[in-house]
Amino acid sequence: MNNKITDAYILYKLKCSSDNSLEAYFPFFANIILDKKIELIDENRIAEEFLNRYSINVSTSFVRQVLGIGVENKSIVKKAGKYVPDKVLLKDFKTDESEFEKNWKYLKNEYKQYCKNNQSEEYNDDEFERAIFLLIDSYNIKNVIDSDWIINDNSDSKQYHWYSFLKQLANSNEKLFDFVVYLSASNAYKEALFFATEDSIKDDKWKSLNVYLDSPMVFALLGMDSEERTNSYLQLVKDMQCKGCKVCILDNNYEEVKGIIVRASGWATSTAFDISKANKVAKYFHDSGMSKADINEYCEELESKLNELGISIKTTKYDPYSNSFQEDENQLNEMVKQKYSQDNMVISLEKQQSIDCDVKSIVMIYRERSGKVSTLIQECYHIMLTLNGALANVCKEYERKKSLNAGHIPACISADLFGAIIWLNSPITNVEYQKKKILADCFSALKPNKLLLSKYVESLESAHKSGEIDEKRYLFLRSHSVAVDALMNVTKGDYARFDDRTYLEVYEEIQAIANSKLQEEKNKHEETKSELEKTKEENKNISDSLDFVSREFKNYKEEQEENRRLRYEKKCNRIATFITCLICFMELVLFGVFEFIKVRITSSFSWQNLLIIIGLLIIVELITVFKGYIKNKILKICKKIIKIDEC
Repeated sequence: MNNKITDAYILYKLKCSSDNSLEAYFPFFANIILDKKIELIDENRIAEEFLNRYSINVSTSFVRQVLGIGVENKSIVKKAGKYVPDKVLLKDFKTDESEFEKNWKYLKNEYKQYCKNNQSEEYNDDEFERAIFLLIDSYNIKNVIDSDWIINDNSDSKQYHWYSFLKQLANSNEKLFDFVVYLSASNAYKEALFFATEDSIKDDKWKSLNVYLDSPMVFALLGMDSEERTNSYLQLVKDMQCKGCKVCILDNNYEEVKGIIVRASGWATSTAFDISKANKVAKYFHDSGMSKADINEYCEELESKLNELGISIKTTKYDPYSNSFQEDENQLNEMVKQKYSQDNMVISLEKQQSIDCDVKSIVMIYRERSGKVSTLIQECYHIMLTLNGALANVCKEYERKKSLNAGHIPACISADLFGAIIWLNSPITNVEYQKKKILADCFSALKPNKLLLSKYVESLESAHKSGEIDEKRYLFLRSHSVAVDALMNVTKGDYARFDDRTYLEVYEEIQAIANSKLQEEKNKHEETKSELEKTKEENKNISDSLDFVSREFKNYKEEQEENRRLRYEKKCNRIATFITCLICFMELVLFGVFEFIKVRITSSFSWQNLLIIIGLLIIVELITVFKGYIKNKILKICKKIIKIDEC
């Protein structure tokens, strides 16, 4: 196992779990001190040993800061003005490789079992390590978008099975997939340390940086790539802007993007559409079902779409005859082509035009810099990001050759490396980005390359001409995107599995996929139907419960209203009865007065006394007769005065 990979992984995990960045580095300094049996600590020697062991160049001031962690935890002590390690305590801070080894073995065993279950070639450790090192190599040329790969007849399907395994792992075993993600992210993180220091990653350092995007990255941001890759780069651009970077596209790249869209418009809407010849842009428009007018409108609104993403167009007014800060375009062009040739890549006319555009962009970045150089990305003022690992490597090598001093920032670097630098202080963000990127790489790797597609289409054309397949089936198999997935399922990416009858297997695979999806839809429909019936039953029970509660509440409310009405009636009756009793009392008083007067009058009779007696009798009788009426009147008056809400 490569110790640098192991240590980079552990470093990254420590960085993710520690709030103090320096604490993440201290275990690696402890490794050096103990393994080299250092008795007296010297910052320069520690920095040198760190570079030799981990390929990371750190300053002595940084070493001093990290060693300060050891002074705090007492594993390093100061004696007579010199720093001496306490090796007993220092052993507690060595890196622990047990977790890494456990996950590494687990990953190997899972992949081995996957190969066995899928009847792929016999597993071996060398192929496993080759595959995983290929994955975590952030500068691998296979990250180039829309490359035309020449794969010889002896190529096997190991890559297909590896990426299929990773794709499945993302859904079946998230913890183990995260281990792969951390491996990849840690490698990018290690590379990022070459271009930044702890003091240089503050947000205010980024505000003077102009970042230019290459054409494939623009297409990815516009959604003309896998969803995972699009989302990962949208996240990267958003975080750039949050840091204060100005995100742009050079005018020559903008014109290249427009030109590709215009060419794609005719191809995507043609009845002769051929999946083996179409690039991602044409496939995007074709699969979207857009008409030529729709695509032209899309092209006219391109600048607005970029502006919505916060991307502006940089006008350079390129003058090919200007010698001001001019770089060697021919040398750059040859270096890029040589790099492609080393990786067996065909330089087609279209690819040459793309190379010319990339070289022109690099030249314009150098012109924008006006001769200024920097060893820190945040202070280089202008930089271009690319999805093309080959181009990034060429720029790095070109800068190394042209500069007398090592470590200057090249004009163009990998977008993944730039992201790692941005997220040095937030490695978990880099993990999420890397997760999306790995999934995007898996989906790309599980698509047949153009050579295999060309052979497939040739076999289709031959079968169509001989009348073996009709026009409708021929057009479908030649243009539909589902045929791409079916072809890869049949061949597993292995040319040895391809022959002139493969298109029939592809058609059968498409039918199998369709039947599988149909059955899946039926199962989902049955599940939905069952869930619907269950939901209806639950809703009925809920409805019944609500009706019961509603009835109970209504009865309770009516009972409360009745009780309040009775209290109201009682209150009014009490008041009316009191007033009526008072009137009756007055009646008794009158009756007493009447009796008193009657006694007095009868003792001396006169007509006047007689009339008085008769009048008093009439009053008493009237009160007696109308007592009930009076009470009712008083009750009505009480009800008008007293409100029922008061009861």
